Amino acid sequence: MLTPEKSRIEERYNHNSTKSFYYCLLKELDEIPVNIEDDSQVLYMLNKAPKSDQVAFDILRTKFDEKHAQGLFYVFLNYLKDTEQAQNKMTFASFTSFMKDFKLYNQEITKELVSILYAKRCPTKAIDFAAFIDILYKISRQQRLPKGFPQCSSQERFRIYLDQNILKNHVEKIEKSNGNKTPRYSAFCKEFGEEELGIAILEKNNSLLNHIFTLYETFDIQYHTKSIIFFKDFKRFCYDYTLIPIFCTLNEIVDIFKKFQLGTSPVIDFQGFVLALMSIANLGLNKGEYQKRCDTFTKKLCKFFDALASINARLCDQLVSKHLNKSKK
Repeated sequence: MLTPEKSRIEERYNHNSTKSFYYCLLKELDEIPVNIEDDSQVLYMLNKAPKSDQVAFDILRTKFDEKHAQGLFYVFLNYLKDTEQAQNKMTFASFTSFMKDFKLYNQEITKELVSILYAKRCPTKAIDFAAFIDILYKISRQQRLPKGFPQCSSQERFRIYLDQNILKNHVEKIEKSNGNKTPRYSAFCKEFGEEELGIAILEKNNSLLNHIFTLYETFDIQYHTKSIIFFKDFKRFCYDYTLIPIFCTLNEIVDIFKKFQLGTSPVIDFQGFVLALMSIANLGLNKGEYQKRCDTFTKKLCKFFDALASINARLCDQLVSKHLNKSKK
């Protein structure tokens, strides 16, 4: 359901990261289903966790990314026994169960070595999430890199270890260790979920989006010299790229534009432009023959941007020439 805030003149997205920028736009468009129950269950546990666990989670997310932080915390939570949940601490017995289930013991990573690393890090015999990460980091330094991997920094070595040994099929491994029953906490960091695919598609087409936007943009002092597109230019773009009539009618374009315009003015900025295109893709590919083939929002986005790129390649020289002539006048 499209429920964007119409006036976003004061609210700006963070452009330092295209990933976070497009993540915000997908959230605003609200077309990708999110299992709130699964998300909130684990995030609720993170919010209840000691401050040290939250800090460790943030550090891991900063050094690597959300996927690594969420995935490792998910593993940690599912190895807490009932008696350990209140304090969010993992005993040595739980840690060794994790090592066995994930088949992490080998000639280099022996039970004796793990016992020593565990004891050095935690004399009290119970570890929090920060200690869990630290022990795994030290284990990764003892593990040989897989064949074909070049020498790298300790941090990159740790990332490779997590990807190859822990976060690869970690949900299935936990389910198997649990007798194929549903894990205590549901996975909320599924690889290549709809949300991740949506962000990947938008990031892949970031250059195309910026290129098209610059062909129709105007600088206006009223919006603090912000780049904007007036409705007349947006309509021209829709005709140039045959979005009208292939994907939408003119009346549908008018309605979509109004949803994302800045306040009451007939202009959109870059985020409004991207939101409008996603809405056109969602509407246009929900008709006729495409309805069955593009049964998810991300399939619609992928099909739409493939078509847009193809049209752009065909019209590129012609549109740039038009744009230059317009600037001279």
